[in-house]
Amino acid sequence: MPLSDEALARYRETRRRRDATARVRQEEARRTARREARAAAALLHADFEAERVVLFGSVARNERLSPHSDLDLAVTGLSGLDYYRAVARVQSVSETRSVDLIRLESCHPSLRETIQDTGIEL
Repeated sequence: MPLSDEALARYRETRRRRDATARVRQEEARRTARREARAAAALLHADFEAERVVLFGSVARNERLSPHSDLDLAVTGLSGLDYYRAVARVQSVSETRSVDLIRLESCHPSLRETIQDTGIEL
């Protein structure tokens, strides 16, 4: 049974409102994730004297974020022991997202190239 023009119009309006709400939530999630990434970078620079901190991954590429999306950060200038301390400390910057911290100097060359090409320096 086909929908009436009125029913179809109601459906379209409901769909439009849901899509608009989803877009607003995504933008809010992106802003929050970027704010948390900047907080992690500030911590790494101040407390561990990191030379560089680069945001990469879904947050940097403005991809759709899920509730399980994490923050991907690459860092340079941390010694081995400081790196492990930093990994533990950056987890505190977000109550809802895990933070993956990698050393740019020791990651796979193809990942390093991707980070350098698409990452955002913080």
